[in-house]
Amino acid sequence: MADEMEPNAAQVAVEAEPETPALVQTTEAKPATLSIDDALAALDKARKEAAKYRVEKREAKDELTQRISALENQVREAKRETIAARYNLPAELAARLKGETAEELEADAKTLAAFAPKQTTQSVAPVISATAPVTPARLTPDAISKMTPAQINAQWDAVSAALSEK
Repeated sequence: MADEMEPNAAQVAVEAEPETPALVQTTEAKPATLSIDDALAALDKARKEAAKYRVEKREAKDELTQRISALENQVREAKRETIAARYNLPAELAARLKGETAEELEADAKTLAAFAPKQTTQSVAPVISATAPVTPARLTPDAISKMTPAQINAQWDAVSAALSEK
C-alpha cells in the first residue's frame, strides 16, 4: 500500500507547475474611427475616381470604334479597287461598285464591265522635266524667257548664240 500513496515522478511534475491563466496577445488592429464628414469625403473621392475611369474607358472604346471603322472602310475600298482593276473598270466606276462581299462586288463589276468603255492602252503624254532641253528649230527670246534656269544651263551654247544674234 505504500506504493499507492507515493506519487510517481510524472504526477509530481504536473502538480509542481502552478496553474496560471494563459495570456492571449491579439494583434488585431482596432478599427479606425472616422467622422461622418471624413467618411463622406472618402466616398466622394472614390466616386470621382470611378467616374474618371468610366470616362477614360468610354473614350478609349470610342477611339477604338473609330479606328476599326476606318480600317474596315480601307479594306472595303481596297477590295473595290482590286476588283475594278481585275475587270478593267475606270476609277470613276470603281467607286460605284455595290456589295458587301467579294462575290457581290465581282458580280456588280461584271455587270458594269459589260457597259463600260473598253480601256485601251493609253499613250502617255511626254513629260517635260525642268532639266529637259527645249530644242525648238531656233531659240527665240520668247522661248528663252519660258525656260527654267536648269534648261538654260543645259543649253547654254544655243541660248547664248540666240541672244547674240539680236
